[in-house]
Amino acid sequence: MENVTVGWIETSGWKSERNVPTLWIGKRNIDLRSKNQIDVVFLEGYEKLEPDYKESLEQIGYTLVDGSLVYRKYAKEYSCLNRFGIYEKNCFLRWLVLQDIYSDSPIIHYDGDIIFNETPENLEKKLGKFTFALQGCPAFVSIRDPSWLEDYKKNLDFFCSNVEKYSSQAWKERNGWEKSYKEKWAGYRTRKIIASDQDFLSHLIHTDRILQNNPLDIKANNPDLILFSNPLYFFTHNLNLAPFSYIRYHSIDFFNDRKVAFWHMQGAFVAYLRVAFIIKYLLKLPIKVTNSLEWENITTIQHIFNMSHYKMRSSLHLVLDRLSICKFFFERCDFSKIFKNGSFWTYPSSSDDFPTFDFPYYEDYSKFFRK
Repeated sequence: MENVTVGWIETSGWKSERNVPTLWIGKRNIDLRSKNQIDVVFLEGYEKLEPDYKESLEQIGYTLVDGSLVYRKYAKEYSCLNRFGIYEKNCFLRWLVLQDIYSDSPIIHYDGDIIFNETPENLEKKLGKFTFALQGCPAFVSIRDPSWLEDYKKNLDFFCSNVEKYSSQAWKERNGWEKSYKEKWAGYRTRKIIASDQDFLSHLIHTDRILQNNPLDIKANNPDLILFSNPLYFFTHNLNLAPFSYIRYHSIDFFNDRKVAFWHMQGAFVAYLRVAFIIKYLLKLPIKVTNSLEWENITTIQHIFNMSHYKMRSSLHLVLDRLSICKFFFERCDFSKIFKNGSFWTYPSSSDDFPTFDFPYYEDYSKFFRK
């Protein structure tokens, strides 16, 4: 089974490292006693990697794969995806590139912002026997059965033939998504037009158009792990474990007695940690750090955060990019000031503290999380 991450380089490897800390993650994996045998597939920009950056990656176990020829073929064939921007387009196409490169070989795909808490080798043993997207998110996808990639491509062809028509029909088929969210790990979507591979996978899983092994089987086979895709909502599929107690022991994070499989340091969580860093570590305020995803005027609030971060960078010379946040919370301290009652934005003490899916459908999913 191949462990794979997919990315692309816009300017240089070292600059990319600030946002997608591949080298830092690999060094951490070595510290966790992993061999770090992970393929890094570059859709674009392989030629922009500096020789010393490439050498540094290869020295710690990475295999670098230039996928640009395959990518360009699909980018031309699926030009309908250009409307979604380069990031979402590349996310849609990565699965086709992986199918072309690895054929029928089983793979585990990790997003480049996943920080391992369990080693890749152990995750392969524990999760690699299944085929599933963790809670509907493409950040972690285990593909034991190659039919998954075949079905993805087949449905992507249907989608690209008429994006509006396909999305409209998919929206009509969303009934029962609450049950699929919980029982199939189908995730959710709030946009009528499918605009990302995450939206697309959520629809495919919900409608059984792509293979998704039963989450109950996955969890039953891994009673020592706690699995979540978005750390801001780590509890939504794990309410049976409440009340939660976080601890880090010998560089490994646990909730209760369950080892965290990995931390997905995606944008919203990193933004949350930036605010938490200021409130808890700079200002040392004994207050709860609210979740901006739960606020009403999210565009305005995000603009304020972006401007505040810019001012800190220029006036205080304080850089809080993803690499800096990772180094702070994994090298200098832990998450003990984050994941605790009275500090984290919401911290269920039992399953009764958090809403179930016995409610009417709302287009704004975030309303479910607002007290």
